[in-house]
Amino acid sequence: MKRYIDKYGANAQLLFKALFMIHLLLSINILLVGTPVSRLVLAVSVLVGAVLLFTRLFELKQIIHSFEGVILILFMISYLISVAVNVQYGYISGAKYFIWFVLLIGGVFWIKRDTDRKKIYNEFIILSIILIVIVTVTNIVNIALLIDKYSSIYASADGNYYVMGYASWGRLYGIYTDPNYGSVISCAAVVCAIFCFLSARRILFRILLVLSVIVNFLYCSFSASRTGNIAMMVGISVFFFIFLIRKFKKMFVLKSAAAAICAAVISVLVFNGIQTGYNSIQKHIAQSESHNHTANDNEDEEAQDVPIIGRTEEELQGDVSNRRFDIWKSGLEIFRKNPVLGIGWNNTVAYVSENIPDSYMLGDINGLANFDVFHNSFIDVFVFQGLTGGVIMLALIVYVLILLVKETAARKYEPKYFALSVATVLLCVFSGCVLSVLVYFNNIISYLFWLFLGYIIYFYKVKDEV
Repeated sequence: MKRYIDKYGANAQLLFKALFMIHLLLSINILLVGTPVSRLVLAVSVLVGAVLLFTRLFELKQIIHSFEGVILILFMISYLISVAVNVQYGYISGAKYFIWFVLLIGGVFWIKRDTDRKKIYNEFIILSIILIVIVTVTNIVNIALLIDKYSSIYASADGNYYVMGYASWGRLYGIYTDPNYGSVISCAAVVCAIFCFLSARRILFRILLVLSVIVNFLYCSFSASRTGNIAMMVGISVFFFIFLIRKFKKMFVLKSAAAAICAAVISVLVFNGIQTGYNSIQKHIAQSESHNHTANDNEDEEAQDVPIIGRTEEELQGDVSNRRFDIWKSGLEIFRKNPVLGIGWNNTVAYVSENIPDSYMLGDINGLANFDVFHNSFIDVFVFQGLTGGVIMLALIVYVLILLVKETAARKYEPKYFALSVATVLLCVFSGCVLSVLVYFNNIISYLFWLFLGYIIYFYKVKDEV
């Protein structure tokens, strides 16, 4: 059995990662989520994942002898304890997520330490291309909807209703379930395209990659996502810093930092320039059309049909954080009442209804809806698993930071692959500061975070000549 695992284990790992990525990309597409195609991809990916997890049993000794393996096992134990002690508020969602988390950690994050680096490099290329192709095609559809000025509420196959196309408050949702998710994965696709551009030799492939960067930049800008704007800046600047610090021979830190700052500034200017340019064009078209109407036409009504990109006061309701400050404050209040073990995953509404009936998390108090997460992945951990889970999470963060400092200072890594890993992890981490995406949710951002975090640790643990 072990002989077959050694021979085919890496192939099973790649197949699972590819299928699981496709499943998660389909799950944020309102046209495909819940459809037979989406369910089929899910079923096959789970089946392959189960086989892959079985092979991990033969690597158990390797896992429990690694710091990251022990930390994540302890985190999962802490999760189960939190669910168990809060069973009165619910347990079904907690049990379901545990299965997804095991697949995420065991199948996506963990890499067998004696896996050939060439096979891991092959994974990078294949998974990057899958992400770039699906995200770019999706964003082409999204931009087409904006050009058509299409806007509606779509009844998806998963039983939910979503904004489709352009939203009247100044954001392009397109066919994503959430424009913030769409903008963050568009940033990841841009960074992956830069990586593939540096790896590609054929001019046609490079041209297609440049076009994909343009398309994904356009969607990110049209989504008017502040999260996407900063994630793009973080991802591109970190990529060039890590990549160039390995390439430069002299004054490498100064030169790399300067290049990273320039990349960040350019990304922000392009991001805002696209919005400004598009809005100017739309206003000019509207003014031109208004001159063709008679004096009795209402120009204000005509102007209301113009799709202007940008966040409005109506959407933000006078709160620059878009309610996040109040939600974070509520999370702190809940944590103070349950500091050790937390309240368990997905128990927020049930818990506050019973114990804190005036909590901002309830729709009757906030005037909008019940909030079950805290729009911050780190606050989520401290609320749902208390100090037990929070301290374990902090231990993993410190450990990874030490690895990053050591690896970057040593300057012995393969520049393209390590730069892509660090850049993607950090742009996901930033998004996790304002979105609940890194832990407790089976989504594409958590997938990318754990995928590339696994690569970072693998590169540090498995030394090779680069």
